[in-house]
Amino acid sequence: MLPIYLVLLLLQVVVVRSSVNTKLGNFTYQALSPSLVETKQQFLRTCTKTEANALAAKFRSKQNDASNCAKETWLAALAALDRSSNKFMVNIGVNKGYNIANWIHFFHHHDLANASSWFEAMKVVLPPTINVTRSYFGGFCQEVNDVFDRQAPNYLSSQHMTLLAVDLNCRNLELIQNIWSHLEKNTRNVTVGPTSFNPFDGLSLMTYCAAMSDSLGEIMVDCSVGDELCKIGRAQSSGTKIPIMTMDRLYTQAINQLRSLSGASSSASAVPGQPGGGAGASRRRFHPQIDMLVIDTEGNDYLVLQGSKHLFVHRLVRLVAFEYHEYPPWDKYSLRQTVDWFDSMDYDCFFQGQGRIWQLTRCWDAQYEFHGWSNVQCVLRDDPWFLALQPFVVQHAHLATI
Repeated sequence: MLPIYLVLLLLQVVVVRSSVNTKLGNFTYQALSPSLVETKQQFLRTCTKTEANALAAKFRSKQNDASNCAKETWLAALAALDRSSNKFMVNIGVNKGYNIANWIHFFHHHDLANASSWFEAMKVVLPPTINVTRSYFGGFCQEVNDVFDRQAPNYLSSQHMTLLAVDLNCRNLELIQNIWSHLEKNTRNVTVGPTSFNPFDGLSLMTYCAAMSDSLGEIMVDCSVGDELCKIGRAQSSGTKIPIMTMDRLYTQAINQLRSLSGASSSASAVPGQPGGGAGASRRRFHPQIDMLVIDTEGNDYLVLQGSKHLFVHRLVRLVAFEYHEYPPWDKYSLRQTVDWFDSMDYDCFFQGQGRIWQLTRCWDAQYEFHGWSNVQCVLRDDPWFLALQPFVVQHAHLATI
C-alpha cells in the first residue's frame, strides 16, 4: 500500500492541457553566439569597493527599492529577445497565480491573460459566499494592479509553454485550476494574417500540492483559499497531509509526467548527479531546461535552493528568482555565501527593484546582508537573458538620478 502522502501527491497532480500535441523536444535555450560573447564581456563588470558601497547605500536608503514587491518590467525585454518555440516555467509558492497570468501575457499571447483578467476570472469561479475583494484576492503586493507595456506584437511568442505551479496550499491550486478552466472555456480564436488559432493551444498547466525544501518528508497543512502565508513553519496537527519535496526530485517527476502525456516512449532519468543520473544518462535522456524558476516560500527559500542544487549545477535553470527574508530558516544563512555559490555555477545575481535591478555578483557590500523581505534573481551568464537584463542594472554613474 502506498504511503498516504504519495497517494495525496498523485491525487493533487493535475495537468490541464489544451493541445494533445504539446512538443517536448526543444526546450533548451540557445546559448550566446560567438558574436555576442564579446558583447557580454563588457557587462561582466566588477565594482570597486567605493562603488559597491555607494550602490548598497542608495539601495538601503530607498527602502531596498521596494524589492519585496518588485516591478518586473524586464519581463517584456526577456520575451522580446527570446523567441524559442518552447517554454518551461516553474513557480514554487504560486499563491493566487498572478505569475502564471503574467507569464502567459509576456511569453505566450498577450491578449490571453493578464493580472486584471486573472482577477476577474477569480471573481467568477470563487463561491458567492466568499467576498472577493481586491485588497485580499488582488495579491499580497496588489499584483492585480500591475500594468506593463508588453512591447511585442500580438502573436504567439512561444508556441508551446508548460507552467508548473507548486504550493502547499492545495486550495490555492484548486483555485488556479478553476481560473484556468474558465479562461480556456471563454477564449475565442484570433486571426493573424491568413491564420486563425486559439491562443490556448500549446499551453499546459501542471499543479503539485507539496511543501518544497531540501529534504523529503510529510507535513499536515490546513490553509484557507487565498492564504499566501501558508508555510512549513505553520505546520498543524490536523488538515491535509502533503509531501515535503525537493525541486530536484519534483523535476524528474514532472518531466516523466509530461513525457507520458505527450506519448513519448522513454522517461527522464534522475537529475544528473542524482541517483540514476550521471553524465551518460543526461545525454541519453530527456532533460528540458527550466526557463524561469520563481520561489516564494515565506523564509524557506534558502532550503528550496539547496534542494534544487543539481538543477543549477547542470545548468537546467536559466533564471531563478527567490525571496530573501528575516523569517527562519533564512535568518540563519548568508546572502553573500548564496551569491558566491551561484557565481561558482556561472550565475550573476541581482536584487529586484522598481523596474531596475541591483548588481550583487562582483559588486557585493556588507550592507546587503540585512535579512529582510526582498527578492533576488540570478541568471546564467551565457544566456541571452543576461544581455536582456543589462539595461535594467543600476549604474554607479547614474545614482544621483535615482
